[in-house]
Amino acid sequence: MEVNHLYSFINAQNIDDCVHKQITVDLERLEKDLNIESYKILTEDMLITLISKKEGHMYDDYYSLSIEEKYQFANTIVQSIGLPSERINNLISEFNFMQKANEAINTKYFDTLQNLSHTKSKETLYKEVPRYIIRCKNCNYQTVESDNLDTLLGRL
Repeated sequence: MEVNHLYSFINAQNIDDCVHKQITVDLERLEKDLNIESYKILTEDMLITLISKKEGHMYDDYYSLSIEEKYQFANTIVQSIGLPSERINNLISEFNFMQKANEAINTKYFDTLQNLSHTKSKETLYKEVPRYIIRCKNCNYQTVESDNLDTLLGRL
């Protein structure tokens, strides 16, 4: 639910509407059956803090996170989903990659796309460092998949 919330906040759509709806229904039923307080999305406060820190586009804040903020953000996501703590480094690797890609790639001409196959299950989510391609918006040429930005830039 946390990853879906983060994804939907950034991309204005859910990863999977059916799964999101089922999780929401199940969560509401559990809260009612157990008579507990409604679940609050943990990443929401972090996102609001990031947005309020600096005027401008949300991505500007996302890309300018300090090392401590990246660790805190990654730790919040890993804990809220219940992933092993060793996956924090793979999330931080994603933050660092996207931060460097944002500085190095002209988004007017190129898209940086992540292979999202690792997001299909909790067992594979951030188990390995995410991999990316860079695709030209004009001719649809795309690089080989890699987790190394220099490798991808060398293929353009």
